[in-house]
Amino acid sequence: MSITNARSRTSALLRRRCDGAEFQARGGASAYDAEAPPLSRQIHLLEENLGVKLFERIGRTVKLTTEGRTFLADATRLLNLTEQAESTVRRASKGKTGRVRLGFTGAAGYELIPELLMAAKHAFPDIDVVLLELVSVAQIEAFAANAIDLGFLRPLPSRQQLEFFLSIKNR
Repeated sequence: MSITNARSRTSALLRRRCDGAEFQARGGASAYDAEAPPLSRQIHLLEENLGVKLFERIGRTVKLTTEGRTFLADATRLLNLTEQAESTVRRASKGKTGRVRLGFTGAAGYELIPELLMAAKHAFPDIDVVLLELVSVAQIEAFAANAIDLGFLRPLPSRQQLEFFLSIKNR
């Protein structure tokens, strides 16, 4: 079992509350697909590691202590953050989140860029667009230096040559 899975199983006990975090020891354990002794052992190890009692045990009833409620709040926030990070990474791998640095000329900033930003925000709400107003030649230099990802240029004089490359990632 990985560390993440072990911690998740242990934290699941703290995360889920049954009737205000009170549950019957056997009923609570079965709710987490665990046998009571292994679950009790995990809780005991966690308490030893933290140096505090997380649960008050009275007969078969188990109740969170003040320390347990504090730990539950923090553990819940961390687990939510972990789930959010996993979701963000999955969205990023599909190109649904991230940042695009966009170069544009002053003229494009009046109509084209605002329309583009509205459409992009609707289609890709988790993509941040960073705008850089640059003349065409500066955009070419910025693209070559990896300072912008895209650019809207004005036509260049015929004596300047510009090569476009299409990069395709193999997946």
